[in-house]
Amino acid sequence: MSSGAKSNGSESRKRKRSGAKVVAVALVLGAASLVVLGFVPNLHALGLRGSVATPSLPTAIVYAPSNHDMYVSFEGGSVIAYSPSNQVVATITVPEGSNAMAYDSASRSIYVSSGLYDVVSVINTSSNTVTATIAVGGEPDGVAYDPAVNAIYVANALTDNVSMIPSGLGYSSVSVGLPSLSDPVGIAFDAANSELYVAEYGANAVAVIDDTFNSVVTQVPAVGPIAVAYSPANTLLYVANYDSGNVSAVDSASSTIVANVTLSAAPGAIAYDPMTSDMVVTEPGAHAAVYVQNVATVWTTVQVGSGPWSLAFDPANGKVYVANQDSGSLSFFGGKSFTDVVTTQGMAFPAGMTWNPIDRSMWVADSSFGAVWVLNTTSNSPSQLIRGLPGASAVVYDAGTRNVYVAASSANNVSVLNGSTGALVGNVSVGSDPVAFSLDPANGILYVANEGSNNVTGINPYTLTTVSNTAVGSMPVSLAFDPTDGLVYVANSNSSNVSVINPGGYPHPYVAYTLATDDPIAVAYDPANHDIFVANGTYGFGDWLSVISSVSHKVVTLEYLGLDWYMTLQSLVFDPVDQDMVVGGNSGLIWIAPSGAIVATMDWHLNGKSLGLTYDPLNSEVYGSGGPIYYNVVFAVTS
Repeated sequence: MSSGAKSNGSESRKRKRSGAKVVAVALVLGAASLVVLGFVPNLHALGLRGSVATPSLPTAIVYAPSNHDMYVSFEGGSVIAYSPSNQVVATITVPEGSNAMAYDSASRSIYVSSGLYDVVSVINTSSNTVTATIAVGGEPDGVAYDPAVNAIYVANALTDNVSMIPSGLGYSSVSVGLPSLSDPVGIAFDAANSELYVAEYGANAVAVIDDTFNSVVTQVPAVGPIAVAYSPANTLLYVANYDSGNVSAVDSASSTIVANVTLSAAPGAIAYDPMTSDMVVTEPGAHAAVYVQNVATVWTTVQVGSGPWSLAFDPANGKVYVANQDSGSLSFFGGKSFTDVVTTQGMAFPAGMTWNPIDRSMWVADSSFGAVWVLNTTSNSPSQLIRGLPGASAVVYDAGTRNVYVAASSANNVSVLNGSTGALVGNVSVGSDPVAFSLDPANGILYVANEGSNNVTGINPYTLTTVSNTAVGSMPVSLAFDPTDGLVYVANSNSSNVSVINPGGYPHPYVAYTLATDDPIAVAYDPANHDIFVANGTYGFGDWLSVISSVSHKVVTLEYLGLDWYMTLQSLVFDPVDQDMVVGGNSGLIWIAPSGAIVATMDWHLNGKSLGLTYDPLNSEVYGSGGPIYYNVVFAVTS
C-alpha cells in the first residue's frame, strides 16, 4: 500500500456481506376481464443481455451524458470509461480504494471517492483526466450531485458527517453543519422536494436534509440502510435495507414509509430505470438484480455476476449496467420494455398480425370474433373493425397489390381487403381450414397453409386465382419463404416434419425435401444467418428450436433453450434492429442472437400466450397477440 493511505486490515463493509440464493418472484395481476385502452406501462420482464470482463474488481459505476460513456471505478486505483458498445475509451488513474461515484452535469465531471485516502477525485469527461483531488471526511462512502444548489455531497462513514463540494468553485470541500450522523453510507437527491437523503447505517434511519439550509428535516426509520434512490415516476424514495433484506418505499412529501418490498436476498445497490419506470435493486448474495414495480412488487429477477454492488442506467442504449465486484465483470440488461397496447370489448382471440405501411397500422385477425382489427400504432388504439371474416386466423400485406389477405379458416377461403379502406375486394376458395401465409415475391405467388386438408395453395394475388395445390404433411400450420434458395418451408404439426416446397417445379410446385422435427408450430426465415428457424411445440418440455440450413437443407442445430420456466413455443419473428430471432410462447418471449445465444427474455410465468408475432418498422417494435395472465390483448415490445 502506498504511504498516506489508511490501514485496511479488514474487508470493507460491502465486501463482507453476502446473501442467500435468489428465488424468482412473479407479479400477479388482476382478473383477465380487465379492459385497457392505450398504454399500460411496466408489464415487462428482462433478461441478461451480456457481460464484459474487467481487468480487476469494479466498485462503482456511473453514466456520463456528456459523452455517453459509462465510467467504472476499481479498488486498485483506476477508472475506466466504456463506450455504449462496451469498448474501453480511456483508463484514468485515481487513488486506491475508490468506492462511489457521481456525475456533475454543470461541470460535466465525474466525482470519485477514495475510502482509503479520504479524498474525492474530479475527472473531466471531455479530456478524461483528473483535474483535482479534494480532501473530504473519513471514509467517503456515498456521492451525489445536487443540481438545486450546484454542489456535490459526500457521505463520510468514518467521521459521521457530510461534505459539500461546490461545483467548479476552486475544488474545495466544506463540512455541512449537520448534527452528527451515524455511519452515513449512501446519499441521493430528491428533485421534487429539493432534499437530500442520507442512509445512516449505524442509526437504522435515513436522514432527510434540506439543501437550502443544510439541516436535517426529519429521519425515516430503516433497518441497516446502505443505499437510497429517488423515483421521478412516483416521487417515492426507495431505501435498500441490508439488515432486514427488504426495500422501503418512502413518500418523499411526508417522509413516511408507504410500503416494504421483501427480497430474496439482502439488497446492495439501487437505481431508477426510466425505460421501465421501475427501481432496480442488486442482491449481491444471490448474484442477481431485481425489478421493483410501482410501490411494492418484485416483477422479475436477472442473474448477473458475483458481488453486484453498484449499478447505473445508460440512456444511450436503454440498458442497466451492473458492476460485479467479486467476479470482475460488468453485466448489462434491459433495452426492451413490454406494453399492453390495447384490449377492447369483443377482441376475443387475437391471432395473426401484419404491418400495413399504407396507413402505418397493425392489422390483427380475431378468429373467435371473425373480424380484423386495424390498430393505429401511434396512439395504439383501434381505428377500424372489419367484420364478416369467419375464423380469421392469419393476415398478410402484399406491397405489390397494396391489399391485405385474410385466412378465413371457417369459410375455407382467403378474403382480400383493400389496404387503404378495408373494403372487401374478393374471396378465393382454398383448402380446408387455411391458417397461415407466406409471400413468394420472386414468383409473385401467395402461399396458404390449409391445416384441414394437408396441403398448400398457391394464389396469384393480382388475379385472385388459384395456381397450385401441393400436398404436404399432416396439419400444416406455418409457412416461411427463403429468398436465399427460393424455397418455401412448411411446418407440419401433426406429422412432426417440415416440408420444403420448390415453387419453380414444372409443371407445378413439389416437395423437394422433408425434414424431421417434433410438432413444429412455427417457422421463420433468419436473414442474419440465412437459416430457417423452427419452433417445436412439444419436443421435451416444448422449448426446443430446430435450425435448418438454407444451403444444405438439413437440420444443423437442435437448440434447447434451457429456461428455468416451462415454455411451449408458439410463434417466431425476426427483429431487424437487434438482428435477433424472437420466439413467443405461453410463458413469454425470448430473443436469440445470430450466435445462437439467448440475449433477452420476458417471462410471464405460464399465464399467457403469444400466438402471433410481427414487426413494426415505424416504431421499431415487435407486436404480439395474446399476452400475459391470459389477456386477449395485443402487446408491443420496444427494441
